[in-house]
Amino acid sequence: MKKLLFILTLLITLSSFGQLELRPNPFLKGEVILKDGTIRNGGIQLNDSAFRIRFKDSAKQKKSVKIDYKTVEKIIINIDSLNPREFYYKKTTKNKFYSFVELLQTGSVDLYKSSRNNLNLFYEGIDRRTTLEWMSHLRNTSPDIANFDNSRTVKLNGQNVILPTPARRNTQFAYIEIEFPVYLLHKKNTKKLFFLYSNKNLKEFTLENLNNCPKLVEKIQSKEFRKRDIAEIVEYYNENCGE
Repeated sequence: MKKLLFILTLLITLSSFGQLELRPNPFLKGEVILKDGTIRNGGIQLNDSAFRIRFKDSAKQKKSVKIDYKTVEKIIINIDSLNPREFYYKKTTKNKFYSFVELLQTGSVDLYKSSRNNLNLFYEGIDRRTTLEWMSHLRNTSPDIANFDNSRTVKLNGQNVILPTPARRNTQFAYIEIEFPVYLLHKKNTKKLFFLYSNKNLKEFTLENLNNCPKLVEKIQSKEFRKRDIAEIVEYYNENCGE
């Protein structure tokens, strides 16, 4: 109890003097692979938009550098985990501009995911609360340190201070998940990604691009497979009918 009150008091004091702001878009460890083959390992931040990339070679580097998204082949984060995440800038059938997308499945047909908020897509699962949001959360939860399962240490005004991390994922600000993801399909040897809007345009894509797989076409026409089953559709095609 005393420990939690101390943290709250310190947060309020420092934030009132403008000395503290937990970064809403943190640097994530990963790789930026450029179109010329250059690989840059370090910290990656998407600043205000997925099309504004900031990069640091190490945590000790004070000033980040800009990377032009047009020079980027792909961005990889979670590189030390079993499930690294890959992001691309791709042309789509929707408009002439590039879209920021995450690769979910690959094969003769690739499956991508996009979002109206490309920062939420990149930082999905990441705690991006600011100081004021942290305090709001702490005020609205039981002042009991047992409600937290671990902690993290940050440097505040030259001192190391432990900030509790919520045990639950359903808090108001933390761990943003994509509520309405948009899925895109890409057939090998085609230039643009196909936006998947409805069951109707799923049938259109299937008849035009996956017609060498009659059983899959039949499953989609009979509504055995629908838009919501897109991951299964892509997997079925790649395993049974892909090149």
